[in-house]
Amino acid sequence: MRIYNKSFFLLIILLFSSFCLAEKDLSIRFPLTKKINATMTLSDFVVDKHIISKYGNYIYAIDGKLFWGTDGGIPKKYIKDFSIEIDDKTISLEVSSMFGIENITSKDSMQGRIKIKALNDYIYRVSANFSDGAGAYIVQWLIINDRSARVFIGNGEELSDVWDYAKDN
Repeated sequence: MRIYNKSFFLLIILLFSSFCLAEKDLSIRFPLTKKINATMTLSDFVVDKHIISKYGNYIYAIDGKLFWGTDGGIPKKYIKDFSIEIDDKTISLEVSSMFGIENITSKDSMQGRIKIKALNDYIYRVSANFSDGAGAYIVQWLIINDRSARVFIGNGEELSDVWDYAKDN
């Protein structure tokens, strides 16, 4: 009887610890225009599921990649998935290394954060800004027909430098 109690206790501990390590997702669907919608899935950042590279107390990489959205601290949430729906087609956007979205909690909190501009009938530019307060960054994607490419991720000064260079050359 005593072995049974120990086994049951260990099982409870294992179940509880796996529950604590589980990511909790929040999916938000919101309109960008009258005909274009977006869906973003946010998830809790679980440290034990990632490789954190540090220099002292400063985090400089997550899973071997530079990341955006914190000031060198451990992120609380990350963007797990982001897609745009245009004419009944769903286009996924690249979201790796995108953190710092703690203040996004509902479709209302997306207001003004993400914009889409039709450059012609089949090319769109999606622009977004995210921040945890101090680790602000800007992202831009191009959607051409049914495909997308992330063309920029960085801070505002870097985007300004890119545009200045493009205008001058």
